[in-house]
Amino acid sequence: MSSLSQIDLREIAESRRSKLATLKPVDPEELERQRIERKNAVKLKEIIREAASYLSFFLVVLFLSYQARSKNSFYVHKDLSNSLLNNREMAFGDIQSRDDLWNYIEKVFVPSMYAPRWYNDKKISWREKLTTYNRYFLRVGASRIRQLRIKEDSCIVNSKMAKLFDHCRDNYNWMDDDTRDYDVSWKPIVNGTLTNSSSTRAEAGIKKRKTKWKCQNAWCYQNTLQTKSTPILGKFTTYKGGGYGVSLGRTLERTQRLLTALKSEKWIDELTRAVFMEFSLYNPNVNLFSSGTLVVEYLSTGAATTYQAISVFNLYNHLGSFGIVVLVFEIIYIIYIIYFLIVEIIKIKDQKCKYFKQFWNLNELVIIIFSIVSMAMYIMRTLFTNLAIKTVFESELGEFVNFNTIGLWDEIFNAVSAIVVFCATLKFMKLLRFNKHIGILAATLKHANQDLLGFSATFGIIFMAFTQFGNLIFGSKNPYYKDFVSSLSSTFRFSLGQFNLKELQDSNYVLGSVYFVIFILLVIMGLMSMFITILDQAYHEVKEEIEARGDNDNEIVDYFFEKIKKLKPKKKKNKRKHSSELNVSTTSLRVNIKQSDKMDPFYSTSFKSLNFSSASQYESHESMSLY
Repeated sequence: MSSLSQIDLREIAESRRSKLATLKPVDPEELERQRIERKNAVKLKEIIREAASYLSFFLVVLFLSYQARSKNSFYVHKDLSNSLLNNREMAFGDIQSRDDLWNYIEKVFVPSMYAPRWYNDKKISWREKLTTYNRYFLRVGASRIRQLRIKEDSCIVNSKMAKLFDHCRDNYNWMDDDTRDYDVSWKPIVNGTLTNSSSTRAEAGIKKRKTKWKCQNAWCYQNTLQTKSTPILGKFTTYKGGGYGVSLGRTLERTQRLLTALKSEKWIDELTRAVFMEFSLYNPNVNLFSSGTLVVEYLSTGAATTYQAISVFNLYNHLGSFGIVVLVFEIIYIIYIIYFLIVEIIKIKDQKCKYFKQFWNLNELVIIIFSIVSMAMYIMRTLFTNLAIKTVFESELGEFVNFNTIGLWDEIFNAVSAIVVFCATLKFMKLLRFNKHIGILAATLKHANQDLLGFSATFGIIFMAFTQFGNLIFGSKNPYYKDFVSSLSSTFRFSLGQFNLKELQDSNYVLGSVYFVIFILLVIMGLMSMFITILDQAYHEVKEEIEARGDNDNEIVDYFFEKIKKLKPKKKKNKRKHSSELNVSTTSLRVNIKQSDKMDPFYSTSFKSLNFSSASQYESHESMSLY
């Protein structure tokens, strides 16, 4: 019996070995495919998580940036430009002399700042007296006219012509500007008293400098702190924030009397080098403030030129229910910046100097730094706004309150916000780093950086040569080449194909034609072709290198679209076909198992356990690949 049992056991073992021999190990190619699929799934999950988190931050940045800039700002600026710059009575750019300036002030500037009588000669109310010509804007404080002057004999006359001229008056500069106090008509003050005149009766008199009182007269100088103004960059030079200023009255009649007196007393004369017309307005219909400075610059040559700066800005963002939404987004934005700052600090601590060699790290650092700067500027703008509004109510709208500084802060704040939006938008390129075309583009620029650096040096030298040539030859006749900056801008437009040969020939026919031909041959046909050649060669080298290396990073995009296709619902007909095939295979599998049970019960039990174990492992492997 024992011998039979041993024979049966040997037969069973032999049968089991023969059955197990039919089982094959996992295919290495299939295993590699599953490994790559799992790797792509992990990468895809990281990209989706990164894109989702960064997209929410990007939307917050866009919301805060665009809600700070009202869509009505353009129309407010257009309305002010039409009434002050392009008025049908006289355009601001038409001012060429002192008489033109007085005509503009009397016919355009002052009437635009005050509401006239109604068409039926009805008197205006006291509230309407605070509005402008169209009654849509409220004057936030009085308007102001301010001028800067130079000292007499601020330059030296040529010795050969000294017998013909007894004075020399230079252009405005900070060393020769006049800061003394004067009597009426720019006469020296005698015994500290001021002549009684129409203008001095309209304004306050001179008071002693040693006391806390300040001069509030049109004939005495006020420094930057007294005028509460910042330096202004004009077309020709930078002007101080101080000067000789006069605030216009609350009513049109009083202002007209004051200006008539100043004009008769020659308040603007040969020593005047710049006149500033300043105003601050508020439109309650759209909740927008406006501040403007109209500048007329007088040169020592006798010519006059104009420059204007009109700003429209929103100072109250937290009004009504929408203000609560803005406040919530601002808090979310601060939380994001704190989180990004902590993450970048950890990266810098781990990577040290290598951190600053990665472009995307620097881009992230710029976003954080400028976001912190924008927060600080937002707080400063709010403080300046509260101080200005407090001054308006304390002066009872009778003095000029400088909102130009707040407008400047608002412009800088918007510029910083624009940089943040630009860098945040640029970061989306990082999310597309697995795209084949984006990867080749970045690799091409990196591969060609040395050649482009050398080309840029050559291009810069030749470009500067043409810029200086154009300034020296055409500068005296052509306004597009009147100075170095204008010549640089014109040369750049020339390189882009925007040129006017007739203007060059009108300035100098021979040299203009030669300049045109040489620039076309050397810059447009020569250097531009060289630039394209450098990029083309680098592109082909990078493409060959990627193909030779067999980089699989670009497969993540294909893997993503494959997953999208698998999510599509299958047709019912195919489902029936697959279910029928599955039933047939299941039935055949059951028949085979029953036959095995009859033939070898011990093997059947072992095979079932092995089969179920292998199936569970395969299912778990499949689930990992789809994760």
